Amino acid sequence: MDLLSDLLKSIRLSGSVFFQACFSSPWCVRAAAADALAQTLCLGPQRLILFHYIAEGSCWAEVEGVRVDLAQGDVVVLPFGNEHVMGQGATSTTREVSQLFPAPPPWREPPRITTGGGGPNTQIVCGFLLTDAPLYNPLFEALPKLLVVPAAGGRRAALLRASLDFLVEELARDNPGAASVTARLTELLFVEALRQHASSLDPTEVGWLAAMSDPGIRRALEAMHHQPERDWNADELAKLAAMSRTSFYERFTQLVGAAPAQYLTRWRLQRAAHWLLDTNASIAEIAARVGYGSEAALSRAFKREAGQSPAAWRSAHRR
Repeated sequence: MDLLSDLLKSIRLSGSVFFQACFSSPWCVRAAAADALAQTLCLGPQRLILFHYIAEGSCWAEVEGVRVDLAQGDVVVLPFGNEHVMGQGATSTTREVSQLFPAPPPWREPPRITTGGGGPNTQIVCGFLLTDAPLYNPLFEALPKLLVVPAAGGRRAALLRASLDFLVEELARDNPGAASVTARLTELLFVEALRQHASSLDPTEVGWLAAMSDPGIRRALEAMHHQPERDWNADELAKLAAMSRTSFYERFTQLVGAAPAQYLTRWRLQRAAHWLLDTNASIAEIAARVGYGSEAALSRAFKREAGQSPAAWRSAHRR
C-alpha cells in the first residue's frame, strides 16, 4: 500500500453530502466552523473536512481573509473545516447557512436551500468527510486552510468532474444505494484534492506531502509504515535513503517536522489507535504489532499521547 493510502486508512475516512444550494446573484452566505456543524449533526468526537462543488455558475470563497474565485466544475476543500464566507455579486446582506435550512436535522435526504437577489444562479453541492480524531496524522499538519481543485486540470480533473456530475444525478434521483455512491465519491474528491495539492508544491516547501516527493525520505517513511514493529535506527533508515546519517537526519527532520525516532513512535501509536477501533485484538496483541514489548509499555506511551489508557480510548471512540 502506498504511503498516502496507508495514512488515510489509519483515520477511517468516510464522506457524505450535507446539502445542495441554489443561490441567485447577488448573494453572500456564511458557514460556521466544522465543530459547530458536528455538534448540530450529532456526529461525536470526529474531525470534519468540508467541501463545496460548484455544479453551475461561479462564486468566490473566503477563509480568514484569503479569497479565491471559483468557476463551474471547481471544488473547494476546507481540511480544517474553518468558518468561511461564499458569495457572488455585490450585496450588503450576509445570510447564515444554518438559517436557510427548511427544518432542523436529522434529514431523510440532503436539503435544498435557496437565497439571493434573483439574478444568475450558482448551484453548489456541499458535503463533508468524517475522520477519526487521530492521535497523530502528519498529513493535516502541512495542509492549507483552503484547497481548490480546478475544473481545468487535464484528464484527471475531467474524470473527477464527471464523477461529481454523477454524484449530482444520484442526489436528484435518490436511487437505491445512493448514500454509498455519494460516500465513495466524496472520498475520491478528497484524495484527488490531496494529490493535486502535492503535485503543485514548490520544491522549497516542507511537510509530509513534500517528504513523499523526496525519493530517499519516502523510502524511509515506507519502511517505518510497512514495519512499525521493527526497531528502526537512523543508520538503517539513512542506508535505505542512500544518504549519510547526518544528511538523512537533517533532511528528514526538516521535511517531516519530527526526528525519525519521534515519527516512528507517533506512527506506532496511531497504528495502535487504528487497531483499537477496527479490531477486537487485545491490548497485548496490538502492543506486539506496533513494536512495544508489553501491554504495560504501550499503555504508558498511549496515555502520554492520548491522555487515556488504550482500553478507555477504545471505548470512547468506537463508532
